[in-house]
Amino acid sequence: MGIQRQADRPFFDRRGELDALDGFWSARAAQCVPVVGRRRVGKTYMLEHFAAGKRHAYYRCTLKGSDEQLAALGAALADALGDPIVSAQPPSSWGAVFAALDRLAGEGRFLLILDEIPYWVAKDDSVPSVLQNWWDERGRYL
Repeated sequence: MGIQRQADRPFFDRRGELDALDGFWSARAAQCVPVVGRRRVGKTYMLEHFAAGKRHAYYRCTLKGSDEQLAALGAALADALGDPIVSAQPPSSWGAVFAALDRLAGEGRFLLILDEIPYWVAKDDSVPSVLQNWWDERGRYL
């Protein structure tokens, strides 16, 4: 018997959370929705389920510094853009990542999932303020 992939597992007890996420997704304005809770209760699986069929980029943070994280996040955004030039040289700085997000949002509704962000913050405690400043200045208007 092989290992069962998450996509093959049944999905239970998240109708309320999914309805709330659908409400945020349907809103006219950009939304920033922190999803928090105890470990190992299915938040990641729920977000993956929610993202299915939507224009999105999913990035799972790791215990690495911002240089490596930004390059990996940039690669996820480059994949979402589907642009061979951007894919050849994915964004690898905050400015370039934010420019890619601007472009993605300009092409229609777009979902960015930054999963396990506390791992990134453990290596760079400036991450929350960088994201907050971008959100306040630009992101919430996309």
